[in-house]
Amino acid sequence: MDVLFFIILLLLVYLLNTAVRYRQHIDISQSISHEAAGHIIMAANDPYRWLRYANEMSAGTFVSGKDPLSAGTPLPFTPPLSFMICKLSGASGLDMETASSLLTVFLSGLFVFPLGILMYRLGMPAAGIGGGITGGLCLAYLQRTTAFQPDTDMLNLFFPLTIILFIHLAGRGRTLLWSAAAGLFCWFHYRWYVHSGFAPVWLTLLMVYLLIMGKKGNVILYSALVFIIFCSPFQFYSGFTGLFDFFSEGAKSYPAAVDELRRMTFAESLRMLTKDGWSALAGLLLFGVTLRRTYLLLPLFALGCLMFFKGERFGMYLGMFAGMGFGVLSAFVFGRVRRFGFALSCAGTLFISVMLIHPYFVPAPYVSKQLFEEMKKLNIPAGSVVVSHWNYGFLLQYLKNVGTVSDGASQFKEGWLLTRELMRSADPNPFAGRVDDGKPLWLVLTEDMNVSGGLHGYFNANGLDFTNIEHGLDSDLKITENGMFFSIYNNKTHESFFGKSFIIGTSDIGCFKLENRKYPYIAVYKAKAHCQ
Repeated sequence: MDVLFFIILLLLVYLLNTAVRYRQHIDISQSISHEAAGHIIMAANDPYRWLRYANEMSAGTFVSGKDPLSAGTPLPFTPPLSFMICKLSGASGLDMETASSLLTVFLSGLFVFPLGILMYRLGMPAAGIGGGITGGLCLAYLQRTTAFQPDTDMLNLFFPLTIILFIHLAGRGRTLLWSAAAGLFCWFHYRWYVHSGFAPVWLTLLMVYLLIMGKKGNVILYSALVFIIFCSPFQFYSGFTGLFDFFSEGAKSYPAAVDELRRMTFAESLRMLTKDGWSALAGLLLFGVTLRRTYLLLPLFALGCLMFFKGERFGMYLGMFAGMGFGVLSAFVFGRVRRFGFALSCAGTLFISVMLIHPYFVPAPYVSKQLFEEMKKLNIPAGSVVVSHWNYGFLLQYLKNVGTVSDGASQFKEGWLLTRELMRSADPNPFAGRVDDGKPLWLVLTEDMNVSGGLHGYFNANGLDFTNIEHGLDSDLKITENGMFFSIYNNKTHESFFGKSFIIGTSDIGCFKLENRKYPYIAVYKAKAHCQ
């Protein structure tokens, strides 16, 4: 009876996760602010990468390997997310954007099943219920898996938790079988997320757990070998490089402003987990009481705690632990009630978690309706190369089939460094030659490029002013009847953007010839032939 009740509650938790995202899907589909030029504007820039690949698959033009339009890391295989979008769109008759949103709606909550099964087997079913609700609907995870934001994060809890469940089962019996399953899902996760650094972590966890469970040395060795074979020796080897790159990121000075790497105060971080924040801290402390039974989850807990040090993106791994703490509290209060203790503890956790999750919200479109429509109308030939802010790289590739110097897969690489160099240079002429690859080169300047450039600003009655103290840069943007007035200058050397302040869209800029004056939110320039 208890098993059946728990299964029903687990299904209810999944349906709650799905229902919240489906409501987002409906509201965004009907929102005027999200509709532009016959498209629904996504909630982030990364989805346009997967949508372009899906379109190419549908047209039969997709080729794995180096992306001819992106400066990001080559994909050695067909992206599963784009493949699923393509197939779902073809089978259902839905457009790619709607099909991709529905994938996010129905897949983001799947993690509740491996988490719930694991916690049930560990004798903590209420913690599984709480973790499924808070983990799935905390702002840290919800804002990364909202409707119309198809990205790999939708299964980035499901795969690790399934691997941990298999490691747990390997310690209880049929060790080689479950070790192989853990390795296989590690391979699946790599194909999905293209980050190999998890493989050495899971192998270490498997070997330590088998040692704790009293397995013989030869069994542990065979299990490790089976795991490596099924997760791919290449992936396992490259995982060490992935870990090194991950831990060395903290020493880097990022040339791009990325919201997900934004560091928040301790209180702000906690409010990403529950709406009041301090209940999340209580939940995390209560989870700590269970570590003697839940130590298999420590790698994910440690990863989640990085939100306090490396950026808010890691909070998606931490929310479920606060909910598990609520389950511990509920089990302590109701668990001793005769006959109904199990049901009351699970139901109590469900109630507490629902009361503390964030209120329903609809994510804003990642780009304004006006800017999207003007990008759609840009008269830039397919196959050209565009210099613009990295945040619009994927969108320009999707809408115009053009290559970009920087995008969301290369914002920490040379392309964005070159773009920043152009924006801060007193002489733009050498830039055109540095990115020459035999294709027409275009420069697209947008009204929000100062905000997107990572310089912190504020609005006032006259426009947008901001100062970047760290780099000694001042800048100013004014929108007038004549166009956009934009200038950046170094307050120490007095060198300014392109050597002077100017009205965007009124004259040529060095090697770049003004091509279009029609768009109030975008100015388009083309590199002159002699400069390339």
